[in-house]
Amino acid sequence: MFWSKPKTISFEDAQRVLVTLLRDVRCNSWADRVSATSPNAFPSLLGGMGSLNDLIICQKNHHELAAEREPLANELMSCLLSVCYAASRDGTLTADAAVASCGTINLVLPGWRCLVCGYGLITSRSARSLISASDVRRALRDGIDQRSPSDSLLALWRGPENLNGIQALIDKAQKSGIQYTDEDRWMRPCPGCGSSDTCIYRWRQDHQRLIPTDDNLPLRNSCHGTTTNGKQPIH
Repeated sequence: MFWSKPKTISFEDAQRVLVTLLRDVRCNSWADRVSATSPNAFPSLLGGMGSLNDLIICQKNHHELAAEREPLANELMSCLLSVCYAASRDGTLTADAAVASCGTINLVLPGWRCLVCGYGLITSRSARSLISASDVRRALRDGIDQRSPSDSLLALWRGPENLNGIQALIDKAQKSGIQYTDEDRWMRPCPGCGSSDTCIYRWRQDHQRLIPTDDNLPLRNSCHGTTTNGKQPIH
């Protein structure tokens, strides 16, 4: 009888990629703990102060990776933690179950917006965050479909940056009236009107446009007419 590996991802599949990621950035203490943890014991690594959930991979924490790779590293780690946890509880996961375990909260474009005039701004880091979230889920689904989830995720992690995807997202943002900067900074005061009434803001993709998510703070002015600096507000 011909036997074919099922289209699923196991705890061990996700664990192997997570350990590799942690070792690549020289987070060896956590890599050793994850490597030595069984499915039943894995939940004990999560939750509480100083747990694996609190780990942020970045140069400031003395991890070895380029700054532009930080969004991908953290998104991949977050999804792998979710898959490991779900698989430790439910066994092997289908593509739908694995992707669902990663959640959808990260599939938005974070940035800044002035609540007075509507000026919107995203950064290179925010663009990389959304592209990383999409790419990790795509690699997870494609890898499971090809019966090689670990290889697919490792190829994403160790492969070249998705510069085309990042640039396409930036272009879409600018066509939607959202400004872009390479600087990773607070937007205060507003470059459009000088107000300090600015806040973190989020957009979601809608075909060829980016539109605000429903959980944003409302703008102070009406969506019609001109703003205080004579410019049309950004919707």
